[in-house]
Amino acid sequence: MHTLKNKAKIMQGYLTQAKRGETEIPAVKNGSPEWVTRICRAARAKAKMLPDDIRYQYIDAALDVLQECENESRYVEDSYHEYINGMVDIYTSDLTAWLHSRTDRMEYVNQARTEFGAGDSLEKDLMTGQYLERREVFDIVKSELEDLDDALLDSEGNVS
Repeated sequence: MHTLKNKAKIMQGYLTQAKRGETEIPAVKNGSPEWVTRICRAARAKAKMLPDDIRYQYIDAALDVLQECENESRYVEDSYHEYINGMVDIYTSDLTAWLHSRTDRMEYVNQARTEFGAGDSLEKDLMTGQYLERREVFDIVKSELEDLDDALLDSEGNVS
């Protein structure tokens, strides 16, 4: 039986770094199994997004966190919190670039203000909105990997 950590490692092996201008972003390798593409699509579907560079970065980051887990119960308490808080951008230029990348990202900021109340600054509201998007992606990737049938992984010659 594959652990969540192992499934994350296998999936991340199907990602590559693609050049977009001067920036490298995660992308699905050609010839990857259908389930990898399905999980990436699921991570975009809730927000009704087409392929999105930032969303792929969040998928890759979620896979990193899941691999760092020492055991299955620890990630919720430590790694999950670390993932959310440790990876949210802190510089205004990065936060506004995130917001500017898709106009519908403003919905995350609006949701954050509704859920947590208005922050004491625009930057805090943007950080909380980005937090919600990162949390959403993490939760989707984690759930999809938990539901992934071990037989799909075993049929590809992966080892547990």
